[in-house]
Amino acid sequence: MNKKADLFMPMFVLTSFIVLALLFYTISSTNAKRNDLIGASSIALIKVYDEGEKVLYYIDKSSHMSFDSAYNRIANNGGYYSSDDCDQINGYLIINHCKEDFNPYENFKKLFSEDMNSYLKVYKSSYNEFKPEDITLSSTFNFFGFIPDEVKPDDEYSYKSLLEKPVNNLQISSFDFKDNELNVLYSDVKFHVEPVKSSPLASSYYTIHPKFSVDIDDFEIYNRLYASIAVNCINKNHESCNNILVSSFSNIEFEQVGNIIKLTLPLKYSTIRMAFDNSKPLKQLDLFKSSQ
Repeated sequence: MNKKADLFMPMFVLTSFIVLALLFYTISSTNAKRNDLIGASSIALIKVYDEGEKVLYYIDKSSHMSFDSAYNRIANNGGYYSSDDCDQINGYLIINHCKEDFNPYENFKKLFSEDMNSYLKVYKSSYNEFKPEDITLSSTFNFFGFIPDEVKPDDEYSYKSLLEKPVNNLQISSFDFKDNELNVLYSDVKFHVEPVKSSPLASSYYTIHPKFSVDIDDFEIYNRLYASIAVNCINKNHESCNNILVSSFSNIEFEQVGNIIKLTLPLKYSTIRMAFDNSKPLKQLDLFKSSQ
């Protein structure tokens, strides 16, 4: 009886060891081939959604700042893109002393786009990439093959950089102005879901559709003011010019310095400031005369 017991125990231990070893090998091999950890893919989806919301907020705030800057510069420049090619008097651009064409709406879009691009180019993501080593006992799991080793890419090719590039390169798709509202549409931004393990860049992605809307004064008032000056004020009696402008534009203010007349026109969302020399013609005069 004792001999059988003595023989059984070693055999039982050996058999148990073999079974456990095979079980351990099967489990470790299976886990080593897994592309992600349990629940990690769901976490990655939540994280990329959060990143998208942060980007939308960043684009919206950048759009507001770009709009404020561009819109005020256009108003202060009397509708012109820049003051560099115009003569000035006390900070007022003399519109018939400017080399460039008068095109307030296109000039605004150009200024807005430039300012917006300057914000987009410096966008940096705060995304925290998935790190298996942060998991409790991950070093032990790595040792036994539950979490395979992986090679970390350079920062330039990291997942975080892949989130930043679509924002850095974001394009404006369209400007739409209607009923005193400006709508700016941007190109879609696609964020691939972070690959949790050694899988290629995930086929799942999250797409955002950035846009920006703001109330705005009708840009047509610039053209109306310019046309009225061209037809009614150039080489015309100063008092007659003033009377016509006052009847057409409420709250307009004048200040005359020799042949130069400075105008200030308060609007709902901005104040147009410009000056003109009533002894010199304005560009596109024939066009405005034909449209009267």
